[in-house]
Amino acid sequence: VLGLFASIIILVILTNWAKVLLILLLQKVLLKEGVDSLLPEANKGESQLNIKLIGASSVFVPRVIMVSLFTTAIMVFVVIVLGLPFISFAKAQVSEAFIWVSSGLVLAFGAFLVSVLGLFSSFFVVILKLKTRLAINASVDLITTKWQELLASVLLFCALYLGGFFIATYLVLGLTKFITLYNIGVAQVVKNVLLWGCLSVLNVFFHTAMMLLFLELISPKK
Repeated sequence: VLGLFASIIILVILTNWAKVLLILLLQKVLLKEGVDSLLPEANKGESQLNIKLIGASSVFVPRVIMVSLFTTAIMVFVVIVLGLPFISFAKAQVSEAFIWVSSGLVLAFGAFLVSVLGLFSSFFVVILKLKTRLAINASVDLITTKWQELLASVLLFCALYLGGFFIATYLVLGLTKFITLYNIGVAQVVKNVLLWGCLSVLNVFFHTAMMLLFLELISPKK
């Protein structure tokens, strides 16, 4: 049990640290600034980019972890709230298809809101350097005031992400099926590496698109 708990803690830390590093890299590329402003003058220099990124990310990781735990708690609450009506309807012998579709739609919408809340809160923490509570409040305000632009854009990003994933999966499986004719072990390794690579590229694309959307939404309108 202790080993499992320790593994979960390490996974949470590494996942959120990777998220912060990605946001810092995107900030440096898209805004042409970022990590240098967080460190002393003596540490500045392009050759020390990796050291600067690690040093800068350590400032934000605890806050982003708090955001992640908060959004996870909300998602668990949503699942529990959906589970109670599900059990009630099941006992009342309501159509099973109706229960699944209704619960699935509500759960998908809840997951959508929680995901956007978590990502935007992370942007507020890293880019605007807000504390956790202020970042979450700012994200809620942004989502409620810009929900129309947000919904249309995120649905488009999700469609592109899923489309890219299905296309990449189809091509990778086709390639590995060909390699299987010669060596099954090599084919399995190639499939796993290519799929992980495709997921990494798609995640970078999604975070880049969401950051551009975030910057557009928070920019003052002329």
